[in-house]
Amino acid sequence: AARTAMALLKLDEGVPRGAIEDGDLVIIQSGFRSLQFARIKRGGETHFRIGLFRHDDIIGKPFGSRWEGIHAGGKRPKKRKLAETRPWVRALFPTPEMWTTTLPHRTQVVYLADISNIVFQLEVCPGAIVFEAGTGSGSLSTSLARAVAPNGHLYTFEFHEQRAQRAREDFDANKLSSVVTVTHRDVLRDGFGLAPDAYGSVDAIILDLPAPWDAARHVKNALRPDGVVCIFTPNTEQANRAVEALRAESLGCFR
Repeated sequence: AARTAMALLKLDEGVPRGAIEDGDLVIIQSGFRSLQFARIKRGGETHFRIGLFRHDDIIGKPFGSRWEGIHAGGKRPKKRKLAETRPWVRALFPTPEMWTTTLPHRTQVVYLADISNIVFQLEVCPGAIVFEAGTGSGSLSTSLARAVAPNGHLYTFEFHEQRAQRAREDFDANKLSSVVTVTHRDVLRDGFGLAPDAYGSVDAIILDLPAPWDAARHVKNALRPDGVVCIFTPNTEQANRAVEALRAESLGCFR
């Protein structure tokens, strides 16, 4: 299971991947565009498009292996085209990009093209301290965790208690808790809850909130002098309002 964290945080470069083990997170490919995740467990099963595979069949096999599954219920489907096709699966090594494609959707997620631009524009690097207001499904969070690892930290805040708990469970299961802290908190109303020595020390802040302009004063308190802010808004009117709120707090240089 520790290998899951190494994969998602990209700390495993140059390390032999070896065989699939009990407890590993794997990405299951059962077609050209068909991906889903599975947490391997002895005695477990995972269903896919036209069948299932038993976890015991892949434990001990190397990542990237392809093998045949069985049709759902042990029977061939009625459609001739599917009946003539033996179901197959391939177990792939997990990455943040694949996790974004397969994770459980609790909210609309940020996808790879936007994630790469956000991480680049925020200048997030190993050792950075990042605040994210609006955890959602944790898609962007996982890539941010990889960017700050191994000695940085992501603090992500979610106002919806159930979503915060589910995100925390995902990060725990993926062994990312060493670099990610999830907090159930309404940042718009209560701010980030900074300790006195944390003011002005945050390298980057992401606001994915319904009214990000209301968080401008909290951003000013948290952000270091040359820190960077990213704001998600659905239209230019709200973007302009957020920019004006940040300018009112003496924060500038927008792009």
